Amino acid sequence: MYQACLVYELKKRGHAVREQPPLSVHYDGVDLEMVFRPDMVVDDQIIIENKAVLSLHSAHLARLITCLKLSRRQLGFLINWNVPLIKHGIQRVVYGLRETERAGAAWVV
Repeated sequence: MYQACLVYELKKRGHAVREQPPLSVHYDGVDLEMVFRPDMVVDDQIIIENKAVLSLHSAHLARLITCLKLSRRQLGFLINWNVPLIKHGIQRVVYGLRETERAGAAWVV
């Protein structure tokens, strides 16, 4: 339900949103015949992982980082919908930035 509402709102604002799109894995300069499916990809740039848990765990973050790394994307959001205010459940994750570009990211790896 949460994901469907978020997809609707993003599309209403003119964003291209794909739900659980198959993304190929790029490893060591080679496209592998493996496929992974992040919860959402917005504007072919941003990966969103949706959760509804008591608290986020390192495994949730690790999955998002893996998705970013293997898809060669830099920006992702880990959203926990099980919070009183949604702004407390959103974590911005930036992968692969240089030290001088890291300002403003909640998680930078």
